[in-house]
Amino acid sequence: MRHSEVKYSEIKHYKFILREDFRITIPGLADERAHNNFISLDHGEMIIKTVYVWDGSSIWGKKFIKRITFGKIDLDKYCKIASLVHDALCQLMQQGLLNKKYKGYADGLYRDMIVEYVEELYKKAKTKKEKRIAKRRVKRVKRTSNIRYWFLRKSGTRYLKKKKYLPGQILTA
Repeated sequence: MRHSEVKYSEIKHYKFILREDFRITIPGLADERAHNNFISLDHGEMIIKTVYVWDGSSIWGKKFIKRITFGKIDLDKYCKIASLVHDALCQLMQQGLLNKKYKGYADGLYRDMIVEYVEELYKKAKTKKEKRIAKRRVKRVKRTSNIRYWFLRKSGTRYLKKKKYLPGQILTA
């Protein structure tokens, strides 16, 4: 799966803001088209535009772990790109622009992107020690990404209900 580098900033209400357009090819959505102000999906080619905001992975206990470790453990460390793509796909589903039948595919893509990212880090390891550490990390991340996937699948389409308004949507008074 090929994609561009992701550039983002941390912000208060959401966790990240995209600082440059992000492009990714999603083979499983090759027949789909969906567009809103920030996301463009055209036959498997997705572009998420600059200033799109997302909150990283929504996993149970993340804030608690951050608090008790004084911010030293970042549970989003390996899944920023995966959470960006997953959030964008879910937003398209929330808006009714993409069929909800793709929720399972989006969840699996999230899991696979996390593992792929960590495996790329493993390939960059140079010394035996770095490779040994990276190999353990890959194993651990594969296990935790499967747990995250299980939670995503358990939530089903419950969180895909249309909202009155979405972030970035222009409202009138």
